[in-house]
Amino acid sequence: MRSLLKFLLRRVFFAVITLFVISVILYGIIYLTPVDVRISLFMPANFSPRMTEEAIARYQDMIAEKNHLYDSFFVQYYYWAKHFVENQWGYSPSLHQFILPAIIANSPVTIELTFCSLLLLIPLTLASGIRAAVNKDKFNDFLIRAFSIIAAHIPLFVMAYILLAIFYVGLKWATLSSLDIVWLEKTAGYHSYTGMNILDGLLNKRPDVSLMALRRLALPVLTITFSQWAFLTRITRNATIEEMQKDYISGAKARGASPRRIIMTHVLRNTMSVFLSNTAMSASTVVTGVFVVERIFVIPGVSEILFRHGSFVPDAAAVIGFTFYCVIMVLTIMLILDVINAAVNPLIGLEVTGSSDVE
Repeated sequence: MRSLLKFLLRRVFFAVITLFVISVILYGIIYLTPVDVRISLFMPANFSPRMTEEAIARYQDMIAEKNHLYDSFFVQYYYWAKHFVENQWGYSPSLHQFILPAIIANSPVTIELTFCSLLLLIPLTLASGIRAAVNKDKFNDFLIRAFSIIAAHIPLFVMAYILLAIFYVGLKWATLSSLDIVWLEKTAGYHSYTGMNILDGLLNKRPDVSLMALRRLALPVLTITFSQWAFLTRITRNATIEEMQKDYISGAKARGASPRRIIMTHVLRNTMSVFLSNTAMSASTVVTGVFVVERIFVIPGVSEILFRHGSFVPDAAAVIGFTFYCVIMVLTIMLILDVINAAVNPLIGLEVTGSSDVE
């Protein structure tokens, strides 16, 4: 228990360092933007026609001094970091609100999409990868490898439009209409507990709402799953084949163990360890895919933070707040998968927690 706590604290420490380094790099890029461009973010939309050019120039200087835009990089970064901590991740002039409340309001949708994608990706990848390995060089193996090669060469956005053409336009099985939660709350006594429609439908004893929400997320989840399934299935297949060639597997076969027992008792645990490690390393790709899919399928998730205002002028608060959220999501997914990996394979757990005591 103490070793696991040390591991968690170490991961949190490195997460803080990672966030700090990323914030410095991002603010450094924004610092290179001309000052007058950044000043324009803080300017009101409509000026009084009575204001002269000199009055406008004085107003711009006042904005620059107030936000320390004429100071050095380190001074600007210090005041930004202080403002970031004290003021809910900073105020976004383009969104006209603080960043943290905006992210929290949109997070349930993004978290639900990410969780559903992983919930489908993990068992599907394990099942297909192990099945291909068990049937090496047979029809099932050839079929799975062929699909994985095809899926690996289709970009995420192309896969999204293919699924839309088939299941939405052609078969009309899917929908792009979002649930009217406000109407449900007013007319049906519905309560939005978490903001995740599938879970809230179950908590309100409304399985019809959960099914409608699941139908809405079906194509986005399939898009994200297929984009990662191709890569992870091949890794799982190769890891399973390598595991099945080891001596202890030959010993189990000699003792009369059935193929099913060998897979479930011996191979699955070690293969899952390799799979979880690679899935953790792919967490950033999964999160990026979630945000791309949100834009394609018009899902009101956290990605709206960057696209709601439609401006090409760098908004430091919005960009850095969005990036912080992405990094936190990636680190959280990696941490969860590492803990599951340690629970599944005790030997991995000893390495992860840094313990050298084997009882």
